[in-house]
Amino acid sequence: DSTYTLLWTISTVCGNSYDEVSINFAWVCGLTLIDDRDAQTYGTVLIGTQCWMQENLNIGTRINGSQNMSDNSIIEKYCYDNDTSNCDTYGGLYQWNEIMQYVTTEGTQGICPTAWHLPTDDEWKTLEMHLGMSQAQADLTGSRGTDEGSQLAGNEPLWNDGPLDQNANFGTSGFTGLPAAVRKTNGEFQYLNYFGYFWSSSEYGTDAWYRSLSHHITQAGRYSGSQAYGLSVRCLKD
Repeated sequence: DSTYTLLWTISTVCGNSYDEVSINFAWVCGLTLIDDRDAQTYGTVLIGTQCWMQENLNIGTRINGSQNMSDNSIIEKYCYDNDTSNCDTYGGLYQWNEIMQYVTTEGTQGICPTAWHLPTDDEWKTLEMHLGMSQAQADLTGSRGTDEGSQLAGNEPLWNDGPLDQNANFGTSGFTGLPAAVRKTNGEFQYLNYFGYFWSSSEYGTDAWYRSLSHHITQAGRYSGSQAYGLSVRCLKD
């Protein structure tokens, strides 16, 4: 995603001449995103007009689930069961204030890479409506729509707890919403391989809006919950 100028000199017995050309290597959605902060790579996917990270964000220094995150200029993350290998597979889990970097502006960059931002509640609705949900359904709280949750869910082999709905369109959007579970407000971890929860950057009173996906529920869930939860993060291209 850079522009270079190539300049060369042509020298002959008649003298010197010069020429140059500008070359632009444009990054397009669908290519790999390389986070220049830690060199981690993420797949990307274009869904409608939105470019989403195809994997859960995994940046920061791991702290134990028993601790709360703090405004200390260090990005902190939870790994399920305090096991870093779970972050390698499912990404990190983060409290809302940490992802927002202790501001409350919707759509802020937060802990996302440069030129990416934390999706707002309305941007989540745009995604869901592109997949078939109506505006009225998107505005509801709880499980809404028809099979939008299944379209957003992660790859089926990762979901190994209980019966699956074989008629659902699992993962067809390319979003691949991994079931990375939750770090609860008491510091415990729960629901790995069963639910994935994804923050928005929109507050609801003292809580914040988030999305819930599960292979056992074809609909997509929209809820507000404590900002002290540890949930997954997907970034959206500016």
